[in-house]
Order: sequence, then structure tokens, then C-alpha cells
Amino acid sequence: MPNYNLINNNNEWVAKFDQLCKNYGITHQYTTPPWPRCNDMAKKVVKTLKHGLIVLFVTSEHAQDWDEHLPRILFGCRCGVHVSIRFPPHMVLIGCTSRL
Repeated sequence: MPNYNLINNNNEWVAKFDQLCKNYGITHQYTTPPWPRCNDMAKKVVKTLKHGLIVLFVTSEHAQDWDEHLPRILFGCRCGVHVSIRFPPHMVLIGCTSRL
């Protein structure tokens, strides 16, 4: 059974997470929960993934292995032209178009 005092205080978990980020060279940025910009971006990604899974399962008989189809849905998201930047996110990050 987990120790709920540790989870609520987050002291031990924050230290472990900070050490993990440091080991992998990740810069972790903290945000406040009600910051609308961050919440809206996360909601948009979840909405896109849900839509992709729904479209995939309307045309597929295998709804149990939804996690195996996530890479295809994410590939489509990364290679589609993003409205705000007018380029695919893959091209912005890598510098070239993706190949199938």
C-alpha cells in the first residue's frame, strides 16, 4: 500500500523525477495547473489522438490492440501540416520531410 503522505507532499517523488531528468539531459519546466495555454495544447493532442483511434476502429475489427496503432496515428499527426506553423512538425524538428 502506498504511503499517501509521500504522494501528497511529493518531496521524494519530485527529487527522483528531477534526478531522472538530470540523468537524461531533460530540462523540466513547471507550470501552474490553471494555465490555459498549456491545458489547451494538451487537450488538443488528446482530442487528436482520440479522433485518430475512433477513425481507425470504425474501419478495423481489432479494438483490443489500440496501443499498437498509436505509432501510426502519431506519425500522421507529425507529418500533417500544422495550421499555426504551416509546416509538418517533423519538418520543423528534423529539417526534412519524412519518408514512408
